[in-house]
Amino acid sequence: MTNRAAGGGLIRDCLGRCHGAFAANYGNCSITRAELKAAEFGLSMAWSLGFRKVHLCLDSSIAINIIKKKNDAANKHGLLTLEINRLLALDWDVQISHFF
Repeated sequence: MTNRAAGGGLIRDCLGRCHGAFAANYGNCSITRAELKAAEFGLSMAWSLGFRKVHLCLDSSIAINIIKKKNDAANKHGLLTLEINRLLALDWDVQISHFF
């Protein structure tokens, strides 16, 4: 068994139209780290596309809890969560929810 992980996502508008998609192989890492990397890339992509009201749906409640701790740089995903929270602090409205 390996720890190879991948992630991806969609950028859709309020009518469900797709404005972007991504998929990436994150190599050897935990599922949680892959989820965080996908969240960071998706937020960056949404910002770059000009979206300013975003609903970020993650299927990992663990990743959501890590993100919501905001300044917990001591966790093993510290730099990644700091970057996610830098993105969240931009001038936009981002809601985060757990999605199965």
